[in-house]
This record gives sequence, C-alpha cells and structure tokens, in this order.
Amino acid sequence: MNTTRSVAEYVAEKGIKISVLSRRTGISRNILDNCFSEDNTRELRADEFLSVCEFLGEDPVVFKREDTKLTGSISKLITKRKEETK
Repeated sequence: MNTTRSVAEYVAEKGIKISVLSRRTGISRNILDNCFSEDNTRELRADEFLSVCEFLGEDPVVFKREDTKLTGSISKLITKRKEETK
C-alpha cells in the first residue's frame, strides 16, 4: 500500500468529505479525486501530503508504507501511537 492510498483510506474511515478537504487544504477537488480514486491515477505531491496531514492533525510518519503493512489499519496505528505518547 502506498502513502497516498493510506491517506485515502484514513480520510474515508473518518468520513471526511473530499470537498471539505479541498477547501481546507487548498488542493483542488479534481486532484484529490484523482489521488483517492480506486485506480489511484495520481499520487499526492509532498506539499499536498503535508497540507492534508496538517488538516487531519496527524504526523505524516503514521502514513509510512511499512507501518500500514504491519498494522493493516491506519486508524489502529494512529490510535496506538497516540496511546504510546500519553
């Protein structure tokens, strides 16, 4: 699983609308649709990825490919990391 796919799954799991994500990050809806579509026709650029992470309030590291392969669910990983930092 790539980083863009991990972000897309997280956004879907949280029920965040692409239109809201677009408005809040300044990334066009068309770009986000292409990045988050099933066929994933485009990857998020670094600046876009960081903008999305900032909006989500998440450390970009949680979306690393190795982490998602180990946990199977990005939400579980984020919850686990937050609990570890308490």
